[in-house]
Amino acid sequence: MEGPQYELTRSFQIFNYLAHFNDEAQDFIRRLMRFVLKRDRVFSELQYKALVQQKAEEFMRRASDPYRQKSEFFIPEAKKQLTDLYFAANYSLDYLKYIVAQNAPDIETFKAPIPEPLDFNVDLEKADVEHLIKRMYAYEALSVEERQKANPDIQELRIVLIQRLISSQPEFIRVAHRYLSIGDIHNIHDQMVGSGRVGGKSAGMLLAHRIVVTPDPSDPFDFSKYFRAPQSFYVGDDAFHNFLDYNHLLPVRNQKFKSMEDIEAEYPTIEAQIVAGNFPVSVRENLRKKIDALGKQPIIVRSSSLLEDNFGLSFAGKYDSYFLANQGTPAQNLDALAMAIKRIYAGVFSPNAMAYRRRNEIIYRYESMAILVQEVEGNRHGRYFLPDLAGVIFSENPYCWSRRIRKEDGLLRLVHGLGTRAVDRVGEDYPRMVALGHPTLRPEAVSTRNSQRLVDVVDLQKGDVVTVPLQELIDEAGMPSNAVYLLSTLKDDDRIQEAFTTVDLMSGKPVITFDRLLGRTNFPRVLKAGLEKIRRGYGMELDLEMAADINGKGECIITLLQCRPQSLRAIQQAPPIPDVLPQDVVFRCEREIPSARIDNIRYLVYVDPDAYSHIASHYDRYEVARIVGRLNHRLEKETAIILGPGRWGSNNILLGVPVKYYEINNFKLLGEVARASNGVVPEVSYGTHFFQDLVETGIVCIPIYPDRPGACFNDELLLSAPNALASLVPEASEFEHVIRVVEATNGRRLHVRLNGKEERGLCYLAAPEEDQGGKDQGSAG
Repeated sequence: MEGPQYELTRSFQIFNYLAHFNDEAQDFIRRLMRFVLKRDRVFSELQYKALVQQKAEEFMRRASDPYRQKSEFFIPEAKKQLTDLYFAANYSLDYLKYIVAQNAPDIETFKAPIPEPLDFNVDLEKADVEHLIKRMYAYEALSVEERQKANPDIQELRIVLIQRLISSQPEFIRVAHRYLSIGDIHNIHDQMVGSGRVGGKSAGMLLAHRIVVTPDPSDPFDFSKYFRAPQSFYVGDDAFHNFLDYNHLLPVRNQKFKSMEDIEAEYPTIEAQIVAGNFPVSVRENLRKKIDALGKQPIIVRSSSLLEDNFGLSFAGKYDSYFLANQGTPAQNLDALAMAIKRIYAGVFSPNAMAYRRRNEIIYRYESMAILVQEVEGNRHGRYFLPDLAGVIFSENPYCWSRRIRKEDGLLRLVHGLGTRAVDRVGEDYPRMVALGHPTLRPEAVSTRNSQRLVDVVDLQKGDVVTVPLQELIDEAGMPSNAVYLLSTLKDDDRIQEAFTTVDLMSGKPVITFDRLLGRTNFPRVLKAGLEKIRRGYGMELDLEMAADINGKGECIITLLQCRPQSLRAIQQAPPIPDVLPQDVVFRCEREIPSARIDNIRYLVYVDPDAYSHIASHYDRYEVARIVGRLNHRLEKETAIILGPGRWGSNNILLGVPVKYYEINNFKLLGEVARASNGVVPEVSYGTHFFQDLVETGIVCIPIYPDRPGACFNDELLLSAPNALASLVPEASEFEHVIRVVEATNGRRLHVRLNGKEERGLCYLAAPEEDQGGKDQGSAG
């Protein structure tokens, strides 16, 4: 039951509950209810007075008593009905009972003060946010001399507002209070739906933009000319709690204390319950106003939880984002927005998010979800909408493929179109990897196979994100005006040649390379300098997401979409590679490896690439991933590594095992085996959400090329050793030919030594090593 009748029913329940109290107590409780309604911005004081007057006049017109012809007679009854109705439309009866319980002594004695508009002398930690902002403007209106005297109070007020609206993290506040002005804070408050904080993702985006555009005499560029913030609004994290309460779903918060098996089994039911829930009337109305103001601009709805993008905890890829074309009727657009928010709410209880919180030992901290809604950056191209550029940036480059590259210069993972192809592992395509100190230096040979061929766009007709080949995009919208900065041309002899005009591009087949952009514009230098400025402001390494458009002068206007501390493995010295007997070598590898040491490995899980490639059924390939997940759980307390074909976590099941994070998070090392015969070459994962997962969890990920000179891969050992799969996962016996679990026995264990400086790696059998103090994983040194 939904709509006005549903709200009247809830209002009647509240009226019946209040009827248990005497008249004085009812009046006091309703004043508490109105305080909550104003606090959460369901209505303001002025709006409330207007509503009361309107309702009182309505009562007067319907009255038959000739002696009561003034609306003032009906104001007390109007206040009662409006209070009950608005509270019922936005809160549950359980929440009202909670308010009553919290104020029970005051209700009994009527001696405590009743919430009223606050005066100038208040407790900043408890004061209403709107009052605090008015107070800040009062300080701003003081003379310079008076403001200097009040400076300690102003600083305290600014910090309290940052804590109340943005983030309570001390590390964030340390930086934010130097850059965020009262105007910034007031704008955040104006763009909020509901109350609470805007969450980690919103906080990082806002702070990064403010740092880079704040003028500094040492700036090599006028960054305000090149950087901008996206048009955004926010749903405060209190709306998440209120949604659960309003729909009687608060008990689902206890899922985190259940076993992972129960969490995984019960999640579909919880997701369905949340998706079927209703928003309080005030939230839905405010969402309508915000989305109507955007017009027909496509939007992206993003998670912004209080734990997300934290210092040391990125939650990268744990919650989904939803692109909305926003091309329907106002009602359709609002319904799509509400559904996207509810799906993000449901993601808080997903197995992926739960496993991440457990692994990082934050299971006891309450996860409260705010929402960030942004306009999608870009322009319309026929039926498609996309930005010229998008990418993810690391301020410290963890993957230095040449001695000319300095890790402190940063790394950019660049694509044409939506940034989904930069942050996710896409099986069939390659982004451009850019070392910002040497932007034209590529990690791979220049070829069409190693270039981006597919583009993610918002299809405005279908109302969804689709992937289209570059040529189809050009056929739909024509050659873009700035194409020479994005594309090169492929000649008949398979040569890629830089284009200087669209005529040059038409002389061959267009190929996405960004060669002219990176080699002949100031884009890499502006981005590198802006990145360095933000890093100095934060005082730590950072991971950012951006989109950009190229103007008629060939200049890039960069929109910062996200900023968070970069996850880095603890630095470890590159271990020496020992000399071992050939029969004890499991594999040798070189190139694209970090420095790491893993000792006393008991189990090696091996997904045979050849056997996996011969699985005809898509269902069976997904079942292989689920079995890996069960092994991951069974081996949680063991030291284990896993090797398999192509790309772990790929969304293309033909190119790798499609595991989720919680299905591999207990392994110490993931090896991606690429044999020439299978035609699979592991894509560099640096900069993706998948890579962030590995870094934060302490998992080492390496590519293994058995067919390269100097490499060694002991198939005979892996395929001839007894298979422990059936003893660990008995129900998986039919997949014993695909998944082999090698257990090191006879008093020996497996050991891994990876030396990133020498680009040499070794896995071998030997006697157990003494404890290394827990330092078994290292950085990409």
